[in-house]
Amino acid sequence: MNPARYTNIRIGASFFDGVVVAPGEEFSFWSVFGDDPASKGFVPAGAIVNGISDNSVVGGGLCQVSTTLFNAVLNGGYEVVERHAHSYLIERYPIGLDAAVFFPGADMRWRNDTAYPVLIRSAVTPTSVTFSLVSVPTGRTVTFSAAAQSRWVPVTPSLRPDPGHAAGYSVAGRDVSRVRTVTEGGAVIHRDVFFSRYAPVWGGPAVP
Repeated sequence: MNPARYTNIRIGASFFDGVVVAPGEEFSFWSVFGDDPASKGFVPAGAIVNGISDNSVVGGGLCQVSTTLFNAVLNGGYEVVERHAHSYLIERYPIGLDAAVFFPGADMRWRNDTAYPVLIRSAVTPTSVTFSLVSVPTGRTVTFSAAAQSRWVPVTPSLRPDPGHAAGYSVAGRDVSRVRTVTEGGAVIHRDVFFSRYAPVWGGPAVP
């Protein structure tokens, strides 16, 4: 992992460790940092700005924190309030289940729609970030549909190369839909359709 990116992920994830979300409470990703996330020790690193990679964004890498926490929330069966897709498909994330954040304006929010508090625990290593949600078992069952992919947009030579990717790397643009179904006591309590429209991206022509 890039050292600057690792710094931001380590700092960012640490703010969530030990946070308790009360029954009925809505949780905002940005709320844990206060009014000025830029003052929390983050350093410049890679992020997507206006559809292109920019290595000078203070806090670059926090989308890995938000996406990992988002997937823990999804698998816990909690209510999703706000989620945004990235500009292009990032292959290390579960397809169609990424959660981009950008301050201000793009948040990741969810609600603890159970009768019990939820404790967030986080752990970071130089190669990974992990989130666990600790609470009383609810008996909820969570299933996901396969990714429905359509409206493919190929990479063409006229596409602006993205400096965040190596020469020769390319991923076609596409629309992706994923459906999450949460049941409790035999009844469906959440059925979410997560839609993502990803633009094509490449790192420029492969080096001969």
